[in-house]
Amino acid sequence: MDRLREVHQVQVGAGDVAGALRELAASHPEVPVPDSGLRDRLDQLAADGLVHRFDDASRAGNLASYRNRQSVYQFGELGYWAYQAVENVLGARVEDVNLSRLVFSDVLDDLRALSEANRTGQGEDVYRRLSRLDSVMEDMGRRSAQFHVTLGEILRSTEASPEVFLRHKNALLVHMSDFMAELERYLPRLDTAVHEVEDTGLATLLSRAAEADERLFMDRAERLEDWRRRWLAGRPPEPPNWVRPPARPSPVSSPCCARSPRPSAAV
Repeated sequence: MDRLREVHQVQVGAGDVAGALRELAASHPEVPVPDSGLRDRLDQLAADGLVHRFDDASRAGNLASYRNRQSVYQFGELGYWAYQAVENVLGARVEDVNLSRLVFSDVLDDLRALSEANRTGQGEDVYRRLSRLDSVMEDMGRRSAQFHVTLGEILRSTEASPEVFLRHKNALLVHMSDFMAELERYLPRLDTAVHEVEDTGLATLLSRAAEADERLFMDRAERLEDWRRRWLAGRPPEPPNWVRPPARPSPVSSPCCARSPRPSAAV
């Protein structure tokens, strides 16, 4: 069904699903192609709430087909997230794990552009930059979690095969060293850039993001609170004292420039 969705066929019949399975089986022999009972399986997925079922009389070519009920199926929200979870598990590879050190320069550029957009009142650009920063921070958190899980798996595997850890040890050390060196190099500049964004008016910035946000089923107050939560959660961590730049004079205090508490965000 996801394969068909990619070609903009959202609602599909049992015949459509069977055709997609046959196409997959042509290049992947392990893919099962049921000769019968596919509609019953789709009905069971509908009963479990994973897909939605709709009756489509227009698909019936004759009276007999109409009486046999021509149903179409579409992913439900629960079903789509379940599919994505299974897809991620099956597609996960140790070789893909990494901590992206190249992203820091992009984050710095986006923070500076965000500051300029808020200062000049470009609401849509504020939303675009803030959305991209949110996606980058989410990706960094995912990479960090995956990296530490993989480290745990490698350490556990040394009980049976020490050579696995020895094979990866140098690569891990170099990768971690490069990442930490880049983080230490950029952290003072990121901290300065974050403060510059907040000095342009954090309340105004979040208000503009909420205004440009096109999520239909959230009112403005909910969007505003969501963006406030995202900003605080994705805010780069405070640099340690030995890499922190000299303190800058505080701007004239005003409600829009008040700084919120700074919770650390895992990198």
